[in-house]
Amino acid sequence: VHVICKAPGLIAISKPAGISSEDALEVVSQAYQVPVTAVSRLDLQTSGVLPVAVGTEVSASTHWLQAQFASRLVSKKYLCLCDGIAGEPGTYGQVAQPLRTMNLPGSSRSEVASLQQGRPALTIFQVATTFR
Repeated sequence: VHVICKAPGLIAISKPAGISSEDALEVVSQAYQVPVTAVSRLDLQTSGVLPVAVGTEVSASTHWLQAQFASRLVSKKYLCLCDGIAGEPGTYGQVAQPLRTMNLPGSSRSEVASLQQGRPALTIFQVATTFR
């Protein structure tokens, strides 16, 4: 786990694939000797930037960061390697499927759900390149 940025009330970390978000937070908490709270999560096999609130679940920084996500003010970008045909480079597409969070022992993940069980989600993608 590598710290990318540290600011008042916030630490941004680079979470590698294969480590849970919860374990990454524990590493940061121990390294900086401060309580930290998750405001977002990345799946176990996903690497990327993970913002972490400095403080407990009732701290001002946690509430502020959670409000940013809840209000959908945070923009997320993902880069993934896919198998199959999605189009030629430059092609845009979208997937509009409700998602729900499944809480698992020591982890959580999102999965496609019905509108009644999930929250609306929209993914817009662009094919960057193809491999043959």
